[in-house]
Amino acid sequence: MCDNDLDRILENGIAAYGVLEPRRGIEHRVLRKIEMRKRVGRVSSWLVAIPILATLAILALWAPPATRHAEPTHQIAGTSLDRKPVVAVRRNHVKPTAARRVARPSVFPSPSLPTAEEKAALRLAALKPEELEKALHWQMDQERPLALARIEIQPLTVSTED
Repeated sequence: MCDNDLDRILENGIAAYGVLEPRRGIEHRVLRKIEMRKRVGRVSSWLVAIPILATLAILALWAPPATRHAEPTHQIAGTSLDRKPVVAVRRNHVKPTAARRVARPSVFPSPSLPTAEEKAALRLAALKPEELEKALHWQMDQERPLALARIEIQPLTVSTED
């Protein structure tokens, strides 16, 4: 079989595929499938929403009702002869938990206790300050970049003496 024969057979086969018409009613099948997916989407969203709503309803019924604490304020004033300050008295006063103030440090981040290494360094500084200074200089020398002398390599010469 020649390449030309193979090319002709392939071209005839491909041309036959292009001539085929879609089956009748394809528009109705596509529209029906789209409509079915819309319905399934609506149903699936309800399948998610119903358990969430049921859970919220159960929590609303189970939780104790929120009570408002109306705090009447009565002022007890001293007589004008006593010259005492006015004192406000609250009855049935309950501090709400959300309104509690937390003590905050004046410095942020708050200072922490010294570690064992820091304590040892402080003892060394108190007893032998010259040793601590030597250690600090040594550490600074270690952190410096290493300086190397420039290396020059001479090219090799090859002698051709036999």
